[in-house]
Amino acid sequence: MIVVFSFFILVGIASLVHTWVVRRRRLVTLQLNRLPRREQRGLARRLSFYLAMLDMLERHGYHRPNWQSPYRFAQDLASQTPHRFDSVIDLTEAFYEIRFGHRRLDEQRRRLIKTLLRNLERSLAEKT
Repeated sequence: MIVVFSFFILVGIASLVHTWVVRRRRLVTLQLNRLPRREQRGLARRLSFYLAMLDMLERHGYHRPNWQSPYRFAQDLASQTPHRFDSVIDLTEAFYEIRFGHRRLDEQRRRLIKTLLRNLERSLAEKT
């Protein structure tokens, strides 16, 4: 019984550590790690579309190195195949507007972002 109980405690601790590591990695990706916690949470919610875009690209083999800026990564992708990665440029510009330009994520911008994500998903699904 003690072994089973210890196992579940270890699994719980491992789960907490994993959650903390993933959260920390996302904050670094969004460049939010130096902001106060209250600001981090709000911006992380508003910028979740950028993480969704990165996840989508990674599933198709396109990884942004940590040393590369988000915009440079978008430019590099677009220079490879412009018609396929135009949405990445637009989504990255929206990321910069919200993150650094302190723009609101209003309903119009939210709809545009959803459309851009769908377009990117469609273009990634096409065989080249």
